[in-house]
Amino acid sequence: MATLYPKITGSRSLTSMLHELRPEDSLEALEAPHLALIVLNDARWQWSLEDDQGRYVAGAAIIPDGNRRGWFIGYPGKALVSAIQLRPMIRLFNILAAANIYDELRAWVAHDDARAIHFAKSFKFVYDCGPATGFSPSGRDLDLFLWRP
Repeated sequence: MATLYPKITGSRSLTSMLHELRPEDSLEALEAPHLALIVLNDARWQWSLEDDQGRYVAGAAIIPDGNRRGWFIGYPGKALVSAIQLRPMIRLFNILAAANIYDELRAWVAHDDARAIHFAKSFKFVYDCGPATGFSPSGRDLDLFLWRP
């Protein structure tokens, strides 16, 4: 049975968690580790998921940004191989959505990463615009995805 933790790091340190991400996501996060630290310290809604072997599957968080808006941040781990693994985290997100706290959530998603796009769509985000050329910490192009109830 997978284990949910109420922090993006799960049972590990922030540095260790960043090294457990998919290689391309780890590179992004390690280019700007202060951003993950902000998420860890300031996100009111944040969760991580570990599998039965204790491997980091994924993390997700929401940073509030103004009245009833926020930024959704996803941290897919190396152990994430199927959207089915995300079900416990998606259930928590759906509970949050039903609470009617947010009118809009935004997420930057790597333009050329089909798995990252699928991750965003798993949480019912839809493409809005992009790409924002060279916008990520490592210079990748990003697309903006939106979620609205």
